[in-house]
Amino acid sequence: MRKYVELKDSLINEQSLKELSNIKTNYEIQKAEKDAEIALLKKDANITQMKWITTFCGLLALLVVLAMFYSRFKLQLNTNKALESKNLEIEKRNRELVISNQALEQFAHIASHDLKEPLRSISSFSSLLNKKHYNEVDDDS
Repeated sequence: MRKYVELKDSLINEQSLKELSNIKTNYEIQKAEKDAEIALLKKDANITQMKWITTFCGLLALLVVLAMFYSRFKLQLNTNKALESKNLEIEKRNRELVISNQALEQFAHIASHDLKEPLRSISSFSSLLNKKHYNEVDDDS
């Protein structure tokens, strides 16, 4: 009986060891699978986090670019307004110059006419003297 009990105990121990070994193997497989799932979840979480960070950085860069375009647009508007006011001032000065030039031309015409009249008088008197006293006047006189 003792042999029987020993044989039975040895069989039970072997069977228990096999079962324990199977349980341990299953536990290790399940643990490895859960570790793999956790690693995948961490990767997914990291990928999601990176997507959010990338989206945030992209939006921030877009805002910076839009701010630069807006400031450039405002600067262009201010420059256009300044140029428009300068152009209006130039047009006003041009109109003033046209009026001034017309007055100067009129003055020059009158002055020219007034200055030519004494020359005509002198010329006509010299021709009269020349006709009347042609024989009496020598080269020196």
